[in-house]
Amino acid sequence: MPSVLPYVTTGIKMLVMDTWLAYAPVKNNPEDAAKVPKGNPYHSATFREMATYLILKKVGVQVEVPMQQAFNGQEVEVWPREA
Repeated sequence: MPSVLPYVTTGIKMLVMDTWLAYAPVKNNPEDAAKVPKGNPYHSATFREMATYLILKKVGVQVEVPMQQAFNGQEVEVWPREA
């Protein structure tokens, strides 16, 4: 079976990462995103913007703990920011 990453010579054949990091499109308008059942990703601009902070944490940036808030009918983690 050919390698998924043919340029890798270390024997690694597959890369696994969290879904929110690998697949977080901005495809839903606020009204449709608000209808998504709780616990599922909203795939909206609001959700994507907040997911940026998760990426920063993954690469080692120290970010304070987020608060839960609702924007456009979507409950998201709101990370510290300048006002």
